[in-house]
Amino acid sequence: MLTEKVRPSTLNGIKRRAKQLKKVYSIHHHEALDIAAKEAGYENYNHARNCLTNKNLSISNHQLFFTVYWYDRESHERGRELLEIELSKALLDTATKNELKYSNGLAEFRLASPDHFVSDVVIHSKQAAVEKICKAVRALRFMEATGLKPSQDIFAAYPEKDPKNRLPKTDHATDWYDPKTGQFILIDEPYPNSVFNAEREAWAAKHKWSLQPSKWPGMYFPGMSKLYVATDATTGYDFAGLMSKIDNIPQPLTLENWTGTSAE
Repeated sequence: MLTEKVRPSTLNGIKRRAKQLKKVYSIHHHEALDIAAKEAGYENYNHARNCLTNKNLSISNHQLFFTVYWYDRESHERGRELLEIELSKALLDTATKNELKYSNGLAEFRLASPDHFVSDVVIHSKQAAVEKICKAVRALRFMEATGLKPSQDIFAAYPEKDPKNRLPKTDHATDWYDPKTGQFILIDEPYPNSVFNAEREAWAAKHKWSLQPSKWPGMYFPGMSKLYVATDATTGYDFAGLMSKIDNIPQPLTLENWTGTSAE
């Protein structure tokens, strides 16, 4: 069965697509390669190979696709949501496959190819499918801008690694670390009306942690939740530098500024 047609963006992607075409339509391999290359926007396979293997082109952008399927049980409508974005570097230069699995938002996607995330779970509505992709993109943009990686050390979120020292009123928190320094970073995204800032500031002072809200709307629920950054302040870590990176992340992708495409 021929899989959904997503425009290949790499030479390996063109080759994979050609194998599908050859099998389904019983055509020669060279014919399948040319068809797949044309789908990718090239004149033929040789043209694609020359362009994609020419290291002098200095291509700085890298395409990445997200696909989510949905089915509404009440209306019986169904569809597929697809989004194409560009990264400043290759996906696996931003994080490894294993690290992506531990990232909130990206964990529910399968990396079907180096440039294509697919959700194997059929979502209950079109809006939920779009929001799922948006959340994944926000997490990826956060990693791309900051260089932070998902942390598996859940106890590092507590000063002295004691759960009793938990940040007050924390919600939708995610754990990160700086691979260059090993510094643990706590990202907390509570709803503002549930936070008593004086209590949290007292916690930061007591445990000698930096705690600061970001100007960037965040990963969890931009416009409704607020992103706070917290880390141990006794290590000499460049906290101001990290805050500058986060504050300057472009406007997060949401349902309101969705640029993807829908199909049956």
